[in-house]
Amino acid sequence: ELFKKIIKHQTPILLGLDHDMLGKSYKIAQLLSDYGVTVRMFESEPGTDIGSMTKDLVRQKCETAPIYSRESALFYKIGTINSGSIF
Repeated sequence: ELFKKIIKHQTPILLGLDHDMLGKSYKIAQLLSDYGVTVRMFESEPGTDIGSMTKDLVRQKCETAPIYSRESALFYKIGTINSGSIF
């Protein structure tokens, strides 16, 4: 139901899952983006989550969160390839 309302109203989204859920964040961002919704990606460091950050740091990261694009998703996917991997 929430997804339908976001799509209907084209509500801009700031997506901020824990760092270990980055792959899922990109999947959600792509889905929303496919429907024309602007998605910004909250960038957290490995081993941290939003709840453990100070309010000032969260505010700063919210203000500087980059907009999701297919290119950013591609860079993420390339970065997850282990050295020596065979395609």
